[in-house]
Amino acid sequence: MLWRLPVPLVYGPVGGGQLFPVNYWRYFSSKLPWEIFRSTFAGPLLPLNGWSRRTLRNSAVTLVANSPTMASARRQGASDVRFMMADALPSEWIADARTRPAGIPVVLCVGRLLPHKAPVLAVKAFSILRRTMRARLVFVGVGPLQDEVQAAAERLGVAQDVQLLGHLPTLDDVTRQYDSASVLLFTSLRDTFGAPFLEALGRGLPAVAVDLNGIADADTGPAAVKVAPTRRPSDLPGRLASALQTVLCDGEWESRSAAAVKWAAEQVWSARAAAATELYREILGGKG
Repeated sequence: MLWRLPVPLVYGPVGGGQLFPVNYWRYFSSKLPWEIFRSTFAGPLLPLNGWSRRTLRNSAVTLVANSPTMASARRQGASDVRFMMADALPSEWIADARTRPAGIPVVLCVGRLLPHKAPVLAVKAFSILRRTMRARLVFVGVGPLQDEVQAAAERLGVAQDVQLLGHLPTLDDVTRQYDSASVLLFTSLRDTFGAPFLEALGRGLPAVAVDLNGIADADTGPAAVKVAPTRRPSDLPGRLASALQTVLCDGEWESRSAAAVKWAAEQVWSARAAAATELYREILGGKG
C-alpha cells in the first residue's frame, strides 16, 4: 500500500520472475512439487495477485534484478522498469588481480545444498573434468542434499576428490576458500542472481556458471564462462566440464582474474547507493 502515500514509490530491486527450466526437473527431487507450485504462482497465476499488480502499476519506477522479472513486471503493467542488482559488495571485499594458484586445481562451489542450486550437477560436471585432468571439488555450505551429493560423488568414482566443508564459522574462512581456489562453479538453475558468483569475482576468482536469470544479464567479459542450458539435460555436465577446462588450461587465467576484479569493483554498495540517489533526484526533478 506504499503507493498510496503522497510521494513517488520506487519499488525494488525485486526478483521472483525467474522460473526453473522444466526439462531439468529431475534435479529438484523431492522438492519438485514445491517448485511447480512456485512456478505456477510466479508465472501464469501472477496476474491474479491484485496487490502485486497495483503496486507495479502505481510505482514511479520498478527496479528488477533480472530479465525474467522485468518481463513479468511489464506484463503486470509497470510503466518504468529498470535494472538494478539487489546484491553488492563492501568495498573492502575487492581484492587485487592475482596469479593462478599453484598445485592441483580446486573447483569451488559455495552456497546451500538445495535442489534449485543443483549441487549434483556440479558433481557430474566435475567427474567429467576429472577424466582429463587432476582436480579437486570443494563445497562450502550445508543443506538437505548433502547426502545426495556425497552419494553422487561415490557413484561417479570421484569421492576421493570431493570435499564437503559444510558451514564455515567465519567470513575469513570463506574468504580463504575463494582466495585459494582455481575456479568457481555456479550451477544454480533458478536464482535472482547469485551472491557466490559476485563474491568470487570480487576476490579475483574466475567463474563458470549456468547462463540463466541474473547471471545471464551480467556483462562480466572474460571473467566468467557462461554455459547455456542444453535441450537435453544429460549434455550440460559435459559442457560445464569443458568450460572448466578452458578456464584452467587456456593460459588466460590472470587476465580473467583482472577482468573479474574490474567488474566486481563496480558492484560495491557505495556505487549502488550513488545510483539510487541519482534515481531519486531524477524522479523528484530536483525538488525536495
